[in-house]
Amino acid sequence: RRRRRRRRRRRRRRRRRRRIKERFRVRGTSIFPSFSTNINLLLLLLLLLLLLLPFL
Repeated sequence: RRRRRRRRRRRRRRRRRRRIKERFRVRGTSIFPSFSTNINLLLLLLLLLLLLLPFL
């Protein structure tokens, strides 16, 4: 019984990860249809700006 519960938990985690990825893809295509491939670059730029703000 314990083994079955552990397997179910692992499957649920995998499903959640897949759903999260699908949500990000949908948001990216709906908000930035032409910048769908540059979302990662935009996020990196925002993180760099946040890190440099206290030094400025």
